[in-house]
Formats: sequence, structure tokens, C-alpha cells
Amino acid sequence: MEDREYTVIDIIRDPRPWVYEAMELTRTGHHYIYRFDALEGIFTRATVPAGAASTHFRPLGVHDKLPLGGWRVVEKRTLPKSPLRLIDVREPLSEAAGKGSNL
Repeated sequence: MEDREYTVIDIIRDPRPWVYEAMELTRTGHHYIYRFDALEGIFTRATVPAGAASTHFRPLGVHDKLPLGGWRVVEKRTLPKSPLRLIDVREPLSEAAGKGSNL
């Protein structure tokens, strides 16, 4: 991946279909990993456990803090060429009412 670092303002203003990640070590010794999935538009955070436990990401709340800098690209995604579309084959209610059918 790239070695370039982004700020949180850069990734919000110009979101490419990538997954960004930043790390933080607090004064109390907690190590956090932050992720931003630009396709979903969701910030998540995980506490890095000391040992063999797995890392679990949870969505951040409105008042949770983020690192302002140090965001790196960890995964580049591509947008689907033809997104799925919902097609409704039923008649609109106005046309069905004109034919005298009961819905």
C-alpha cells in the first residue's frame, strides 16, 4: 500500500473507495486502531488486546474522538460496475384504482 498519510479532513472531503486506518497509543497505555470505510462511511475503533485475543471493531459514536492525522490506506476497493437496482413490476395505485380492482 501507499506510505502516504492522510488527515481525517482529507478522507472526509475526498473519499475514495478505500479503507483507511490510524493507530493511537494513549498516555494510559491503551492501543487503539481506528478504521474508516469510505464506501460505507463508517468510522470504527478497536482496542488492541495484549495477548492472543482477537481484535473486534465497533462503530464510533457521535461524541467519540478520532486521531486527526496519520491515516493510511490499508485496502483499495473498486466500485461495482453495475450496482443492483430494485425493479417494481406492479402497477401504480392510481392505475389499479382506475381499472376497478380492489387492493
